[in-house]
Amino acid sequence: MTKRLGILMASAVAVALPAAALAADYSASSTVRVETSAPGTIILTDPQGASGAAPVSVTSQTGHVAASQDASALASAAAEAGALHVYATGAATNNEPAGTQSAAYSYGAADASSHDGFLLLADGYSQGTLAYVTANVFLDGSLFEHDGSGSYRYAQSWNAWVAAGTNGGGGAWSDFQSNYAVCPACSNGGTLGLQTIGFYAVIGAVNGVSMSLHVDNSVFMSMGEPGAVSGTMDLGNTFSWAGITGVTVGGVAVTDFSAISGDTGFDYARGYVEPGSVPEPATWALMIGGLGLAGGALRRRRAGREAIQAAA
Repeated sequence: MTKRLGILMASAVAVALPAAALAADYSASSTVRVETSAPGTIILTDPQGASGAAPVSVTSQTGHVAASQDASALASAAAEAGALHVYATGAATNNEPAGTQSAAYSYGAADASSHDGFLLLADGYSQGTLAYVTANVFLDGSLFEHDGSGSYRYAQSWNAWVAAGTNGGGGAWSDFQSNYAVCPACSNGGTLGLQTIGFYAVIGAVNGVSMSLHVDNSVFMSMGEPGAVSGTMDLGNTFSWAGITGVTVGGVAVTDFSAISGDTGFDYARGYVEPGSVPEPATWALMIGGLGLAGGALRRRRAGREAIQAAA
């Protein structure tokens, strides 16, 4: 394998800074590789990468078709405020007669990460107060899709992690499947769906949030036997920040708080909303009914924010 499968745990330094914007940054990378061995060895690759202060996305794609073999691979990655998206798919076919020295291989991998922060404000609490925050993140997609005939092989893995607040609290999830290799260290039995995390944050300060997501997909038609194989790892439906579910100070729940990025404007209290999403009618009714209450809360938060800025 051209890249180590399994979880790539990078250390995350989460910080709480004075009341000022933390510069957000995003990165995305993808790479694909295909190999065929008849007639002659053909190797094609397409690495792509991008990073910056604005949302980024990349796509890698390549393929080779010969009279007796073909292989193709595609991988894509994107990072935006509150959400990461990765996808990898590939296929390989060998039509050489049994007993010939021929093989076809496809590999794709995608990585995305983001670093941002939110200013935590809470009515009735002074700047510098330490709070405990619970939040949700959401993993959505379709994993470990593979199908084949003949003597085929596959190896697929994914991992995700998030770290937030002053103590880097968060979580990590991963899993790995293969029909020709055993890698217990590559998996912690991670599952998709809603995940709850907890961390400490400072009121009146900017608290950091880091997220990372990876998938890879390898399929291989073994030498000496005709057949075909394909595989897909799809986390394109996102690893997203799903909102803050609670803030407590000294065990007492804080009912009126805000958590907004001063750089991107992303609302960490609310969480990621997929572009184009339309609320249900019942949701609209609740939203309209709460406008009066929200207006009062916003006025109080604005007053608190002005007080913090004056003190900074």
